[in-house]
Amino acid sequence: MVSTLIHTTYGIILALLFDFNPLLFIIFTNLPDIDIVPDILQKKVKHHRFLTHNIFALIIASLIGVLFNSFWLVFAAVALHLLFDLFNCGIGLFWPLSKREYTLTKKFCHKGKPLWYYLFYEGYLFFTIVSLVLFAVFLLVFFW
Repeated sequence: MVSTLIHTTYGIILALLFDFNPLLFIIFTNLPDIDIVPDILQKKVKHHRFLTHNIFALIIASLIGVLFNSFWLVFAAVALHLLFDLFNCGIGLFWPLSKREYTLTKKFCHKGKPLWYYLFYEGYLFFTIVSLVLFAVFLLVFFW
């Protein structure tokens, strides 16, 4: 589970690099995680990364971006989210046509663990710390 902090951090970096509205980018780069709500209610991660973590959700979100004159912003934000999650535990890339979970690695996959586990697992903590350091370096270089 890539944290909201990591999605937000890299979202801000990408928004600044491509001159996107950072606030809109942050909203749309975190939007796919709305499908975690049923898992929070059940207190186990079981259904996350299917409903809003697929190609069809990317297309629908991008079309919604057209209404805001922000197709590329929304496309890039949601695609960034999906890409990060592909490198993590995997996503239902072609859901609902396929229930197969696609991933580029299974290293940090711990489905079925309690939600608190993801806050303290050392792999996620390390990734979060590295992300924050990279973000600080980026801000220094970008705004110096």
